[in-house]
Amino acid sequence: NGNYESHFKIDGIKYRADYKPDGTWIETESDVDLDDLPKAIRKKIEEEYDDGEISEIEKVDHHSKGVFYDVEFKQKGKNKDVEFKADGTVIN
Repeated sequence: NGNYESHFKIDGIKYRADYKPDGTWIETESDVDLDDLPKAIRKKIEEEYDDGEISEIEKVDHHSKGVFYDVEFKQKGKNKDVEFKADGTVIN
């Protein structure tokens, strides 16, 4: 998409950071286990998405959205991504 991507580790945790061609930072992502999600998000998933199988969870620090969690649910066709703030609020 014309942007640049950097992969690195800090304290054994893998990260990916995206940058615009001019060097402006866009976001940084790292994988998260379900057990490490904030309790409010786990509760929201149990209440509203319990029938969905999770394929990936990422913690994202975004230049304009701030910190949120991107949970990808498996479904036919394209998987469904749901973005959550730490308090369980859905932002997409």
